[in-house]
Amino acid sequence: MPSQRVLPLWPAAIALGLMAVILTELRLNGAYRFETGQILAYTLFFANMAVALFGIWKRQRVAWAVYLILSLVLMVLIGASTPISAIWTMAKFLV
Repeated sequence: MPSQRVLPLWPAAIALGLMAVILTELRLNGAYRFETGQILAYTLFFANMAVALFGIWKRQRVAWAVYLILSLVLMVLIGASTPISAIWTMAKFLV
């Protein structure tokens, strides 16, 4: 039986987080309208949820479940679409 090479999901989670940070900075500098920003943020959020849900079926299911819960909580509390963007937002506005 040939072995299947499965790509790790953490690069996707990091890429989504970095994309969220870049889009947040662009929105704060007025690069696009608020409504466009909302669409992009929700798209990133749902892509992040998909990555986390796929991660639950991997070997590190507890870590991905925590990531999923953390993502949901941060979206509700501060409106951050990924945990990386939440850290960026808190560092930017709380300091």
